[in-house]
Amino acid sequence: MLECTPSIQPSGDDAWDVALMTWTPPVGEDLYHLRYGVLDPMRNLPLQAFEAMWSTAPLQWTWKGTDDNNLLVNPGPYVAVVQWVQDATGLRGMDRCLVAVAPTR
Repeated sequence: MLECTPSIQPSGDDAWDVALMTWTPPVGEDLYHLRYGVLDPMRNLPLQAFEAMWSTAPLQWTWKGTDDNNLLVNPGPYVAVVQWVQDATGLRGMDRCLVAVAPTR
């Protein structure tokens, strides 16, 4: 299960600057191969991409509303994604949630 901060306003001066994503493994004690990050659904491009092996505890990561050049993205909806493969069984899944970037002040 993936949960996200619903919206951010990257202005650099308050708590709304960073989105927090939390992924909880389907089975807590198993090992998972993960590919995760944030996508721009309008252009179908990754803005943030990571890979990891993970087990037990929830995985958390943040996004500051920037692209891979560290530039602020346009206001609008973005999608946080976790693709996972359970190492022992090969079971696969994908979890998504929406992160909205508000206009800067």
